This record gives sequence, C-alpha cells and structure tokens, in this order.
Amino acid sequence: SVPVGSTARKQLEIVNRGGGIAEGKIVIGAPWKIDGPAGYRLTAGARMVLKVVFAPDTPGNFDTLLRCTSQPEASVTVHGEAVSALTATPAKVVLQQDVADDPVRTGSFELTNATDTDRPVALTGGARLQFPPDINVPAHGSVKVTLLSAAKDVAPLADEIRVASSGTTLVIPVRAAAVGPIVRTSRETVAFGRVDAASSAETRLALENIGGTVADVKLEVGTPFTTEPKTALAPGEKKSVILRTQPAPAGRHRSLLKVKIDQRDFCLLYTSDA
Repeated sequence: SVPVGSTARKQLEIVNRGGGIAEGKIVIGAPWKIDGPAGYRLTAGARMVLKVVFAPDTPGNFDTLLRCTSQPEASVTVHGEAVSALTATPAKVVLQQDVADDPVRTGSFELTNATDTDRPVALTGGARLQFPPDINVPAHGSVKVTLLSAAKDVAPLADEIRVASSGTTLVIPVRAAAVGPIVRTSRETVAFGRVDAASSAETRLALENIGGTVADVKLEVGTPFTTEPKTALAPGEKKSVILRTQPAPAGRHRSLLKVKIDQRDFCLLYTSDA
C-alpha cells in the first residue's frame, strides 16, 4: 500500500539457468518502472538484481506482468495498491441543527494522513461556513475538522470545502437544509398591572420567527386571560398578538402562555392585578 505521489521499491533477481546467453530487456508498464537500465545480458548461470519502482499518481489496485523480452514466458506478477495521501471521511458533510432554538448548524469530517510525514493542510470554502483555515495532520494519523454555519444564516446551504496539501487537493461538498422555525418573543413576562375587575384590558406581545421555515404557532393560556389561538410566521417575520383579560373576581391572577411550534413549546408568565 503506497500513498499516491510516493514511490516504493522492490528488488527482483533474474537468473540465466540455461547454457547460452540470455539477452533482452525488462518490460513493465506504468505505474511501474525499472530503476536503472532495463536491459540485460546474462551468460550461463549469471544473475542480475533489478529494482522495480511503484510510482502511482492515482488511487486504486494495480496488477500487471513483468516480462523478459528474450523469454516472454518468464514473467512475474506485480501487484500494488495506491491510496490517497490524504483522505476525508465522510466524503460529503451534511450540517445539522443540534439545538432546536439555535440556528447554527454543525458538522464534521476526519482527515487521515497515509504518509510517513506530517502534512500541513490549508482549508478554503464559502463565506457561509466557519472552519479552521490551517491544520496539521500527523503522519499516519487523523484530525477531526468541525464546520459551522454562520450564526444568522438560516437558508438552505450548498457549498464546499477545499483541502490542499503538498499537491493533493480534496473537494468536500457541504449541504444543509433550511433551519426549522425558531420563534422569539419581545419579553418574558407580560404584566397588565391594575385593571378593572368588571371589564377587560389588552396588550400586545411581539413574536418573531428567526428560523428559515414557516412557523405555525399555537397559543394557549388559562383564564382569565385570552389570546388568538394560532398564527403563522414566515421566516424573518415579526407579528404582534393581542392578549386580553376577561372580567374576573378581584385579586391577583397568573397564568402561563404556551407558545407551541412543531410539537415544541415554551411558556410566558401573564400577570394581572384586578
């Protein structure tokens, strides 16, 4: 197993076991070659040691025959495996939204160095991705590379990372779906203050969808408060919902407003002094 761009050498001895002179040339095709003269002239019983060089420039398994032109039947099977000096796993990265209310999407890939020396690596990619620009992959070692989308980027993503090191270049596609709906509110507590127990009061609460897809919002609240049961927010849209109090016995009233999006919910505290 030889990294692409590297070479490996093996010695091969040829012997003339006959009684005459064996004269000819050693023939072998790429990605092999003979290190030094490929011709031979062997008297009876003479020996010659050749160096066969494996110099692959593409990855893969290679098999061929080494032949002596003076006796084509005298052949040797030659096998070599070429591996990329630097490989990335997986070959494609799909960024995922790890936290439901955080628009940042993350992913990673592992770089593996198949050579005998450390490899400095330069990474380049689109402005929508965050990643280390330079890393070092140790000889016969691996390094994990983490990718992040920009903090406010919620749209679908189709980009790539280019990995360059000592003549080796890898292109890693990076994909991500749009960020799901993320609804934020303008405040965490709604206080009506003192209101007439026999009448109603109202206020507004701002909702904003900072996600990348439509948010179908359902709203639930306990008495004596009411609100509209549902609303929809497009990506980036802000909208106010009306919150009301109903006539109720005098006293301090509290309830939780449940804001539900895609089976997820969060709560706000309503208060009213009546």
